[in-house]
This record gives sequence, C-alpha cells and structure tokens, in this order.
Amino acid sequence: MTLRLRDALRVGLFLLVATSSQGLAQQHSSPPSDSKEDKDRMKPCPDFGIARRVLLRAENDEDRILAFETLAAHVPHTGGANTLSEEEWRQFRDKEYATVAPLLETLGLLQVIVKDPKHTDVPAVTEAAAILADRGGPENLALLLEGIHQRPEDSKVLPGIARHLGRGCKDLVDAGKKEPIVRHTFETLYRLRDSLAPSSLGASIEGLYRAGDVLEARASLESLMSSEASPVEVLPILFTCRGLLRHPDMDPEMADHADAMATSATKAILESERESRQLVSAAGELYRDSVNFLISDGAKNLDALLHCYQHPTSPRLLGIDGVQRIRVALMKARKGLTDEKRMALDDLFVSALLDMGERLFSLEEEPMDEDERREFLFSRDLRYNATEYVTTLWEEEGNEEFQQSLIDNPDAVEFLSLIVAATEDEEEDGLFFRVAEKLETRINSARILALMEQKGVDSGMDLAEYFVEMLADEVQATKEEVMASFDKFRELDSGYFVLRIPQIVKPEDLYVKHALLSGLYDVGYDVYQYVDGATMLANPKVAEEDSKTEVASG
Repeated sequence: MTLRLRDALRVGLFLLVATSSQGLAQQHSSPPSDSKEDKDRMKPCPDFGIARRVLLRAENDEDRILAFETLAAHVPHTGGANTLSEEEWRQFRDKEYATVAPLLETLGLLQVIVKDPKHTDVPAVTEAAAILADRGGPENLALLLEGIHQRPEDSKVLPGIARHLGRGCKDLVDAGKKEPIVRHTFETLYRLRDSLAPSSLGASIEGLYRAGDVLEARASLESLMSSEASPVEVLPILFTCRGLLRHPDMDPEMADHADAMATSATKAILESERESRQLVSAAGELYRDSVNFLISDGAKNLDALLHCYQHPTSPRLLGIDGVQRIRVALMKARKGLTDEKRMALDDLFVSALLDMGERLFSLEEEPMDEDERREFLFSRDLRYNATEYVTTLWEEEGNEEFQQSLIDNPDAVEFLSLIVAATEDEEEDGLFFRVAEKLETRINSARILALMEQKGVDSGMDLAEYFVEMLADEVQATKEEVMASFDKFRELDSGYFVLRIPQIVKPEDLYVKHALLSGLYDVGYDVYQYVDGATMLANPKVAEEDSKTEVASG
C-alpha cells in the first residue's frame, strides 16, 4: 500500500494514522470547516504528529508527561496559530487529540499537569488547561481553580490556566448555569489582580477578559499602561493580554501605545545585549515575548519586525523558532505591501543566502577568523529561513517576477552551489573546512537550484543524485546499493520504472527527509511514500502502471 505524495509534498503532510474517539472537548465539538484554507490554517506541523506517537508508545507516566510537553511545544506551529478563533482551536483539539484522548483521561495526566505545582512547563500546563476547559463542566473548572491556588503568585503558568479558566467560566454563564464555581472563579481572578507579581496581574486581566468581563479587564490594562512603569516592566503583561489589546472594543490609541511599548522594549533589550556572547541571554525570554506581541499584528508592526529580524543579536535571543515566526509574519504581511516594499523584503531574504555564498567564494584567500566563524554559526537560522522564504514564495502562484529576478541574478547559481557544498569535510583546497552550513539550508539551497532548473537554468550539479544520496544517508539505507540501483533506474529510457528505497532507520526529525523528497519531486520524479517509511521514485514518462518495472534497492 502506498500514499501518493505529488500533492501532499506541496504542503508537507505525510501519513499520520488516526482513529476516532469520544472524549476530550466533547461538549464543544463542531463540524470541521470544509475550506482548504481553513484546513491549512489548522493543520499541525509534522513534529506534533511525531510527539503524539511517542506519547502513545510511552510506558510510564513520566515518559508520557515528557511526551505531552513536547507535543504542547509544537501546538503554536499550527498553520494559522496567530489568527485562529477560539472555536477553531476547539476544532483543532477535537481532531488532533482524538487518538490520545483515552490515554490522557484514563491516567488523569491532564489533572496532574495542571494541579501539581512541580509542573512548570508553560506550554504543557496551558495546553492541559485548554483541553480541560474544552470538556467543560464545574468539575473541570474546579481543577483549573485548584491549579491556580496551588502555585505562587509569580508562577509563569498562571496566565495560561487563568485564560482557560475564564473561557470555561464564560461557557457556563452563557449556558445559563448558576454554578458556585463561577463565583469562585471571579473571586480568584480579582485576588490575582491585587497582587504585585506581573504573572498574577496578567493572569487576572486575561482571565477576566476570557470570562466576559471585558470592561474590567480593559480598565485594569489601561491603568497599567498609563503608569510610570518602563516598557520592559510592562512587556510580560502586554504579551499575556495581547488578545484583549486586539479586541474590537479596545481603544485604538491604547493598542497603538502597546505596540510602541513593545517596539521600545525590543530595542532596549537588543542594545543591552549587543556585547553579550551568551547563547541564551537572561533577557531572551522578555525579548521573545516582545517579538511575539509584535507578530500578533505583523502587518501593522512590519518595520519593527524587520528591525528585529536584521539585528545581529536577534538570532541568539530568539532561537530558530522565534526567527521562523518573524519570517512567517513577514511573508503574511508581504501580500499587502507596495511593489517597492515587497521587492525590498524579497531582497532581504535572497541577500542572506547570496551574501553568504559570496563569502564562501572568497574563503580561500580570506579565511574566517574565530569571531567571524562564531557569527557564522549564530546566523545559520537566518539563512535556513531565507531558503524557506524562497522555496515557499517560488511555489506560490503569481510570483513569476520574483522567480525571474533570481533567475536573472548572474551569481545565484554559483553562490547557492557553494552553500550546498559547505560541509565539515575538508576539500582538496580546504575551502569549506570548519565552515559547515546547516544541513537543512544546504538541502533547501539544492531545492532552489532544482526549481531554477525547471525554468531552464543549468545548475551544473547532478541534483537528482544529490537528493538520492542524502536520502540514503537520512534513512540509513546501504548507500552503495541505493546508488547502484539509482544508476540502473536512470539508464532505463522507456516504460514506467520505479525505484524503491527502504527506510532502515526512521529519522528522529522528519523535516530533512521531507525536504529531500520535495527535491526529488522538483527534479521531475513522481514520489510515493510506503506506510513502512520506504520511498518509491517513479519516472513520469509513461502513466500506465501495467508497464511498470521495479528496480529494487536494499
């Protein structure tokens, strides 16, 4: 049995087996949207599916909780995470947690994660609270309330619990149910508001807003923003309350003021961290919060995000996920830009690649010193995101002008080829020694060359061979056998031929494998995925299956 990837590869979806189950969020389940755009916005990243399977296979509660933490960390990577409504989030959880719902319910893992103060992983506690709130009922809200009472007032998990406690409370109020838990909820949220700890204050404002007391939440937030506190001090609360700040009833001037405070905070943090050599700065969390706040209205805060993306300190503070979020926000904002600003944005990402290719070209005469090599490592996430920008934009309809600009660049092929070749292996002339580019960036750069070849550009590389050889490495198939079979496969010049590449070891991170399969599709092969992880390549010369000849490998 095989799964056809011609269309699936375009959106990076691979086979994930799921079984239906009653359980989580059953009170609020809604029919899923039929539109492709909505489905794409609510699709999880591949790592979410991997974490879910690890959770199902875990043999003890400790491993299950670790797997749930990993799974929760990938929830924000949903296609349209910044724009999903509450109802869409419920639909997402109804669907994506279906296979693990019985496990989570039977073992009471969600209750443990929310109630036990030793659990301080913010994404995991927040996601567990969200699932419990989806299920509704006074007993689940009582669990969330206990989770708040069991934690100190400066706990960073409080806003996440309070947000979903308020949301569940509003469901009861809207349903006309006069439960004591509603009164206890508001009493707790008002108590948190009187605390001096930013986490408690943010939790109170966010909880009151979600519970439906928008006026009280807005008044508390406006009072805070008009105080003499510095932008850096107010920033954690602004980030927690970004939903309220984007509420239609919020004074637009207050929303603008919040954006200005977040922008000021990012610049202050970047300036203070300019000389820091630490990979993880003490200010990193604050900086990530400020950037994520600006991303929540990316089109409006385009200039501030560009400043963050281009600042040399940013990658160290943001990490790859933070850099990626800025890139995605910039791509979304791109559609509303003028032609001039759109071309400037495109040039920002393309230059990140070609400038590095040019630097590699000059290495023989001007080797990198230790400081430059360190900066090279710090900026690898920027170049990876540049390749994602180029490949994504290339494949979208209506971007022919962007494609042509890259095709017309006289240095593009050579410089991209140098990035593909930048490995830790010492070449005969020592050109790339100790200047190893990120594997994903090298593969994506090869993909860009393959896309350019589709338009008639000669890359001078055997890209098909490159992708197959790298795929054999990734799945640990016997490279000699795979390459010999591939040579035979390419010698056949008539009929419909297929090549099967076995998967000996499943990659821990499927991204590289997916990128390689996309590359093989780019160079003209039909690509299929067996349920056992093996890959099948087919030449598209003849469409009749009955003329198929299989060239087995391994």
